Amino acid sequence: MGAIKYKYVINHASSPYFSNDLQDRLSQYDYFVIGFDESLNKICQRGQIYIFVKYFDINRRIVRTEYFSSVFLGRARAQDLLNNFVAEIKPLQEKTFFKSL
Repeated sequence: MGAIKYKYVINHASSPYFSNDLQDRLSQYDYFVIGFDESLNKICQRGQIYIFVKYFDINRRIVRTEYFSSVFLGRARAQDLLNNFVAEIKPLQEKTFFKSL
């Protein structure tokens, strides 16, 4: 297995654990910010959005930025970005305080 394929296997196999862990930690906080960064994935030549979360970690007394998820996009119109973003953050809506969107 090549280095890039190995990296993807490790990332995607461990992703559910880290995603659930982050969701559980965020449920303890009153406020956090969800953001995204759009870029071209050079390997598969498709648009990709990375979704991240920023929050103030009370225990460490710092603002943390953590990766939450990423989505590959076939088309990258504004409506496509919005639809994929909203669909991808649904787990955060279910485990945290906000129910709008």
